[in-house]
Amino acid sequence: DLKPGINYNYYETRWFRLLDSISLDPTKQGVTDKFNISLRTRDQGFLIQFEGFINIKEEGLYRFYLLSTTGCKLFLGNSMIINNPCTKAKNDPLYVKEEYSYEAYLDPGYYPIKVLYTNPWFYGDDFVVSYMGPGFEKKEIPAEVLFYKNN
Repeated sequence: DLKPGINYNYYETRWFRLLDSISLDPTKQGVTDKFNISLRTRDQGFLIQFEGFINIKEEGLYRFYLLSTTGCKLFLGNSMIINNPCTKAKNDPLYVKEEYSYEAYLDPGYYPIKVLYTNPWFYGDDFVVSYMGPGFEKKEIPAEVLFYKNN
């Protein structure tokens, strides 16, 4: 049974390297309407995992985008499709926001989606998960296509 929104787990940690799975107990968890980091309780030393489903309404070619100044990953189905490894040191003057993308041909349906985001040091609030597809230009993934499983 799918409900509107997406699950999140919030961790207070200084993990620099993002792993595909996390073995810590979350500081807090819940459901939010979309991918955003405003639910954090501090500006640095945190990690957020979002997990749920995205509703793809039309068959066609989709491009997913992940913009961040820190480490993040995007998974679609069981595959990591975008990896921003956050390889710069915290005082590196070349540390800038980067956008990564991935293109996939998708049939209509609900696909598992997971995003991991970490901010070990304060680099700003640059974090956007967006997409484009048949009949629409690039836009932030809206709340109306995100769902979570109600157990």
